Amino acid sequence: MDRLFGLLSIVFLAAIALSLRFDWLKGSAATLHITYLALSLLAGGFLIVVFLLFVAGFGLLNKLPKALPFRGAIIESGNALNLYGKHRAVMLIAFLITIVSHLAYYVTYYCAAESLRNATTRMPSLADMLTIMPLVNTVTAIPISFGGVGVRETLFQQLLGNPAHVPFALAALAASLGFAIQASWSLVGAGAFLFFRKQRSA
Repeated sequence: MDRLFGLLSIVFLAAIALSLRFDWLKGSAATLHITYLALSLLAGGFLIVVFLLFVAGFGLLNKLPKALPFRGAIIESGNALNLYGKHRAVMLIAFLITIVSHLAYYVTYYCAAESLRNATTRMPSLADMLTIMPLVNTVTAIPISFGGVGVRETLFQQLLGNPAHVPFALAALAASLGFAIQASWSLVGAGAFLFFRKQRSA
């Protein structure tokens, strides 16, 4: 359900960004290609969700062919959907929390970029960062590299360097700095998790 809410929230945010700033994104061929790639991936994920909703809603989970790939995962996901579907108010609240979580994540990268600004260097606006981040998150979700390292920097260079005229070196540095901030807080979270799990066990 966490992954489902994450996917739906990215689809929602990407739809808003593209509806408002598609003309900005199609400013260069490279940017447009990345946009279409991300949209294709999001559309594929969204179709999988629609399929899950269909088979779960119409009680077809146990009628799926046994040779179907990932049949066990599909049944487990469908059962989770049926369980959570009985609490729609909770699901709506969880979806809104996920939206806020994604926006906070995107703003981290904006702050990382702002920390590199000087009087002569052009850096992305908050609107620019909120526009590209759903696309970046979608493409870096593909397991091409560890944590999207390298891929994220290239995407920032293309998506910010061309339409926003941010220097390629600074665009890549902003991506790396944003990732470092997130990784650092993840380590804090991991430490807190291990500490409280130990306390709970005791």
